[in-house]
Amino acid sequence: MIGEVSSKYRTSLPNWLAGLNHWEDAMVDELNRLLEDLHDLQTYWSTESKMREDESGKMYADGMSHGFKYAAIALHTVLRKYVAFELCESERADDDGNFPC
Repeated sequence: MIGEVSSKYRTSLPNWLAGLNHWEDAMVDELNRLLEDLHDLQTYWSTESKMREDESGKMYADGMSHGFKYAAIALHTVLRKYVAFELCESERADDDGNFPC
């Protein structure tokens, strides 16, 4: 699931960043790299939980896997809201003076 979230976000991100300045672009790029790192860590610990022999080791690795998964989901949500806010701010009002957000 986390891989789907991350890749879905990466594919749609360039369209969302049209109005952001260079610093914001760099920040969002760094946060996307963090999303990828969280995905890699989640994959590692998921595999580790399947390979461990002892029950406590399996539970520990499974907990680590879930922790990285939920951290990535939370980060993805924050990024989506941030980018949506930036789009709303850049479009401010339509022709009738109504605010779209």
